[in-house]
Amino acid sequence: MQSLRLGVIAAGFCAALATHEASAFVIDTFEHTQAVSAVASVGSSTESPVSGAVFAERTLSATRVSGTGSVQVGINAAASGTLDYATSFDTLGFATISYTAAGGGDITPGADLTASNSLTHFGISIINGDFPVGLTLTVRDTDSNSFSMLQNSPVMALNDFVSFEFAEFRSAGVDLRSVEFLSLRIESPNPNTNFVASEFLTFHATAPTPGTVTLLALGLIGMGTLRKY
Repeated sequence: MQSLRLGVIAAGFCAALATHEASAFVIDTFEHTQAVSAVASVGSSTESPVSGAVFAERTLSATRVSGTGSVQVGINAAASGTLDYATSFDTLGFATISYTAAGGGDITPGADLTASNSLTHFGISIINGDFPVGLTLTVRDTDSNSFSMLQNSPVMALNDFVSFEFAEFRSAGVDLRSVEFLSLRIESPNPNTNFVASEFLTFHATAPTPGTVTLLALGLIGMGTLRKY
């Protein structure tokens, strides 16, 4: 049953990526270059406004927890838009990418990430990763209700995804129709970790026919290949 449920979610996510129709709301396409490296302890960078992102400000931060190397996080627009996270050989640490509508900018504070209640999940499209990473999504609405949810990426991820159900946030009282802040924390329990993602969005999980699932899966693999070259 769990495998079937994950398959249904995967199919819906593939559909959102493959079609880019009204069934998906793109939060960030990672097309605005930005980079941070934490060598001593903490590094951070804030961009405003951000091209390709729905929120007015995007902040990247990297924190080294142990070791002598670096923790790096960056947006690589040259690679067709990717979010890159890496730690050195003997180093542990985490990185955070956060978005806020505070201060105005190109969006009215209180973004509706549900597309008028038609969407059901947050999703992170993964190009590749070696060790699994913990992805913690935190969302806060304009009434200061907030909730955090942890999901782990697959081992040796390749053209994969991680999703977060809206229902989990709504059960904690978060109004996803009026969001003022969200963040994604990336952390690996292993040194020498590399993780690359290509898109951050909200989408509607559906249950296509078996033939459609196969076609959508092939399309996702093809899209990942194109982003690499």
